[in-house]
Amino acid sequence: MIVLPRGHLKGPLEERFQVSFNLQLLGRYQKRLQQQLHHWQQNYQSRNALAKLDNARLSDIGVTPEQAKQESNKPFWR
Repeated sequence: MIVLPRGHLKGPLEERFQVSFNLQLLGRYQKRLQQQLHHWQQNYQSRNALAKLDNARLSDIGVTPEQAKQESNKPFWR
């Protein structure tokens, strides 16, 4: 991050630089937020699918019913 001392750029040029810089930061935060929301959605969907599997299917993937219950009971943000 580039930090310029106040008054280094005078008037409208300083304001334009600050707005542009703020928009770049906002774009980075927006992308990170979208990635986080997508990750949470994947957690929610995969844990719901896991909770619906019967014991035979769990055995096929090498997961015990207890492990499946433990995983599916986790909140989506973990």
